[in-house]
Amino acid sequence: SAMLGKLKEAEKEIERFRAEKVLQAAAGLAAGAQDVRGTALVTGRVPDGTGADDLRKLVLDVRGRIPSDRPAVVALFTVAGDRPLTVVATNEAARER
Repeated sequence: SAMLGKLKEAEKEIERFRAEKVLQAAAGLAAGAQDVRGTALVTGRVPDGTGADDLRKLVLDVRGRIPSDRPAVVALFTVAGDRPLTVVATNEAARER
């Protein structure tokens, strides 16, 4: 039972590390936004195995790094297990266009 507890702790620590690493990519992704007719467009694939929650957090983090007065669309994808995951977020300036 103690071994199982240690294993669960280690799995949680690995997951925290993976989530931190994914979120560290946000600044680079936002800086690399392409301009498409005045809208900041960020697209890309993040490391496979990134969970849906971490992917959502990353997309929202990237969107938050783009000035709110600049229309922005962020679309990132990954493969978790054998399932493709895609998350898309826009800011209010993009939705008003």
